[in-house]
Amino acid sequence: MKRTNQVSLLGFFCKKESPKLNELLSIEEVGINRAGPSTDTDDDEVKKARIDLCSAPSAAAARTGYDIGKYVCHPPSNDEEKLRALKEPWIPPDTFKFPVTDTGKKKLSFQRHWTNRYSWLVYSNLMQGALCKVCVLLGKTQGGRGHQELGAFVSKPFINWKKALESFDHHADTKYHKFAVEQAANFARIMEGKTLDVTECLNVENNKIAEENRKRLKAIVETIILCGRQAIALRGSHDSGEIGINEPEHNDGNFRALLRFRARSGDEALKNHLLTQNIHSRAMYTSSVIQNEVIELCGSAIQTQVLNRVKEAGFFTILADETQDISRREQLALCLRYVHCSSGKSVIREDFLEFIHVEDVSAQALATTIISHLLSYNLDMDKWIGQGYDGAAVMSGRLRGVRTIISEQYPKAQFVHCVAHVLNLVLAHSCEIPMIRNCIGTIKSVINFFRQSPLRDGLLKKIADQINSSHSTLISLCETRWTEKHVAVERFAEMVPVIRETLGALQDAASSDVATQAYHLQTAMDNSQFIVSLVILRKVFSYTANLNKAMQKVNVDLTNICEYTKTVKTTLLNVRNESQFAILFEQAQQMSSGDIVVPRITGRQTLRNNIAAETAEIYYRRNVFYPFIDHVIAELDARFKPHESTIEGIQMLLPEKTSNDSRIKENLEKIAQTFLGGENEGTIFLSEYEIWHNHWKSVAQKPATVLDAIDNCDDQFFPSIKKLLIILATLPVSTATPERSFSTLKRLKTYQRNKMGDERLTGLALMSVHRDLAEQLDSEEIINQLAIKQTHDIMLAGIQRACGILEGYFSAHDLSLNVPETQCILFGNRTDSAISFSYENTDIGSADSISFLGVRTDRRLDWGTHVEDVAFGVSDIAMH
Repeated sequence: MKRTNQVSLLGFFCKKESPKLNELLSIEEVGINRAGPSTDTDDDEVKKARIDLCSAPSAAAARTGYDIGKYVCHPPSNDEEKLRALKEPWIPPDTFKFPVTDTGKKKLSFQRHWTNRYSWLVYSNLMQGALCKVCVLLGKTQGGRGHQELGAFVSKPFINWKKALESFDHHADTKYHKFAVEQAANFARIMEGKTLDVTECLNVENNKIAEENRKRLKAIVETIILCGRQAIALRGSHDSGEIGINEPEHNDGNFRALLRFRARSGDEALKNHLLTQNIHSRAMYTSSVIQNEVIELCGSAIQTQVLNRVKEAGFFTILADETQDISRREQLALCLRYVHCSSGKSVIREDFLEFIHVEDVSAQALATTIISHLLSYNLDMDKWIGQGYDGAAVMSGRLRGVRTIISEQYPKAQFVHCVAHVLNLVLAHSCEIPMIRNCIGTIKSVINFFRQSPLRDGLLKKIADQINSSHSTLISLCETRWTEKHVAVERFAEMVPVIRETLGALQDAASSDVATQAYHLQTAMDNSQFIVSLVILRKVFSYTANLNKAMQKVNVDLTNICEYTKTVKTTLLNVRNESQFAILFEQAQQMSSGDIVVPRITGRQTLRNNIAAETAEIYYRRNVFYPFIDHVIAELDARFKPHESTIEGIQMLLPEKTSNDSRIKENLEKIAQTFLGGENEGTIFLSEYEIWHNHWKSVAQKPATVLDAIDNCDDQFFPSIKKLLIILATLPVSTATPERSFSTLKRLKTYQRNKMGDERLTGLALMSVHRDLAEQLDSEEIINQLAIKQTHDIMLAGIQRACGILEGYFSAHDLSLNVPETQCILFGNRTDSAISFSYENTDIGSADSISFLGVRTDRRLDWGTHVEDVAFGVSDIAMH
């Protein structure tokens, strides 16, 4: 028995050569056996064209026009070429002689009339056989049972002319041919503009859905911004579930009520959303989660604008203060002070940034919190030149206070004690004079006596109306702010006749306890010491009241405050004379119900003033008026001396104060070294200062303020001078801005809203404090950011908008994004530890919980990581 050929073990694993190419190349041999009248020249031309069918089209192939044969291995380069080949395939001319195949009995060849019967049939001169143009151009490469490689009419020419008609009918009846015919018809309609392809239809539908979603969300976002700007509470006790057009039985909160009002007022997109929320939509996008995200995005947008202005200004100062909210959580308010150029004019701004919940209120913890948050803002810490706090030991302590801990790390950050608190301490210590202290105690008792009872307060108003008083109510004395007592003292002094009349009426008509209290209070008010002290207190407070108001302004600098303080001291010194007190004593006599008398004088002076005097006027001038004014002046000198020292040298840069004095120059050189640095900075700065001094010497009208000097300083010619002037204007003055934010905190976080989260609180506070910036918020941009956030399965952007969103996001994060033609982008959430992420066959990684970006490219779906982690080259984009 003959043994078969043995095959080695490796032979079982050798990859067999695909017959496709060999079969195509074997056509040349078939053509040799064909008999035909073609000339030698034609045979050579055909042979050259058939040398390599899978190589790039040759020059001979190009001369054959849209010969379908050249697209068997090389598909058309573009859709336009494909359409031309489909509609205008190469047709043999009338003079063309088809090759003849000799079967022994007959000589057969391709018949021209076959193309009339079968519209898909074409003859290829390159492959010298029949092909199906729709299957070659738009069909599949596999078909039939087992997805076999397609042969005749598709990947190789048909040349068996003996069974031509039978084979044509069989091919026309195959599923893959019918599929190709349908594809060809659709392709032609699409290319001729009669219809859209599936992808474009999906994109159009996606754009439509995205625009509808954006219209719905726009109304929701704008309503949230409105509530934030107006500090209106959003949520109610029953604020979940459907939102109907009609009013519910229970109060579901302002936010949902405003949405209903807006829907009933003509917002058709929102109205349709509310009416069809359970039919066509899975979500309403009105939950507290959506609210928090929108509020956070709005707050972040406002905070970004503020920080951009701070970075543009360069130098900045922090203002911080701490308070306790309604839920007894410690909140640290952080604000920044800087110089901003607006419409060509320099202005000082103090902008609130955020509330920071602090659990540890020690100096070290507070300092660490402040530094970490400033670093998170990406601010240049070398430009941090000041820190402003109140007088609390934990903040302003010289040994281990926050100011000291921060100064150790950032020595340029000069500490300035809040001038409003300093003035408050001045008046608090000055009012320790016994007669002044007793006067304030009596005022407080009388005010509380009336405010504690509506009946008594009503009687006070009734009597005020009867005697035509300009005021009918008393104002409470502020327990902590002495500077705010001026308004209360002024109102009390104006209403003394009304108060006296009301207390007399209560002694006759009220109960015994009330009558007794009224009697004692009236007796205290009729006392000469009280009347004179009230007049003096009213006079001195009138001078400090305007100073206090100036200290709380934002657009004021330390040089202004020191000048104002000196002016007040000079005024008080001028008032400290006999003639001025004579006027005050006359006012006291008019206010008193009797004569002003001198109190009993003891032989030995211990607890009260016993300076001998011939008259009551001299007595009160010596024992009350002069001592009180002297105390105020002395306190102003002592407590504002550190502030004057802070600006002592740098204020000499002001055009009105420039000098050639060597000591001033030496001091300025040290300041330049401290804030500007550099080995030769001091020498350069002194030369610059001399030019600055000579520049203003001959100018008659010089800038009066620091801001005017900044605007008149050429930063190209006086770069160091301008920087120091900006530093002078940036130095902190008061902590009024952080304390104003406490008022916003009380409005936002009430006893009904005491569970508010920190992010929501800060976002609402930013919208309420910065109402101008909140008004400028673009709801479209907020929706874009909501789409980028990728936390919801909601279509928010169409094709072009998706590209813009991603390009802007990638650019902001220093990433690259190449977006040519766009079709499909998917946003959403996925939690699956088994998922691996890859792009262009490159493994990116996997995660237990990850926000993903799905990119459909080259007819496949790849899942990429969060957009911050990888730069994508995207070919197909849309949002889902």
